[in-house]
Amino acid sequence: MEKIKQTLFICTGNFFRSRYAEAYANYRGLLSESRGLKIKLLDDEPEKLQEYSFQRKNMVSSFCGKRFQKKGLDIHDYLRPKREALTEDDLKAHKTIVALDKSEHHKMMKEQFPTYADKIIYWEINDYHPETNHDYDNILERIEKLVDNLIKQTT
Repeated sequence: MEKIKQTLFICTGNFFRSRYAEAYANYRGLLSESRGLKIKLLDDEPEKLQEYSFQRKNMVSSFCGKRFQKKGLDIHDYLRPKREALTEDDLKAHKTIVALDKSEHHKMMKEQFPTYADKIIYWEINDYHPETNHDYDNILERIEKLVDNLIKQTT
């Protein structure tokens, strides 16, 4: 499948939502990358990474890998090898920029990259939390639908 245009997905830790959006978009032919707004914070909280079923060697939540396995695919074929923090150069380099959760990420964008905070697309994909929002498969399905819609809008 031909690559459409470069897209950047942003979330907090760059290991669940944005990494899945990156992998799924690349699988669907939309050349994509992802970044995180607070990856250092999560690196300093290893117990939180455990809650999210994070596999450090794979740099992505195992929930994401399992969903790709159900499709008969290896998620690592569609991802960069490591998590990365968002930079201003990233924001300049991408045509389409999507933050995964406006209620969470707009404030972070205003604090870290005020020039871009109101110029990007925001979705409403709440993060996975074992206590309150534990249906990770539903979260990933919603990301797939939004990526599919984004592809339709850009072609």
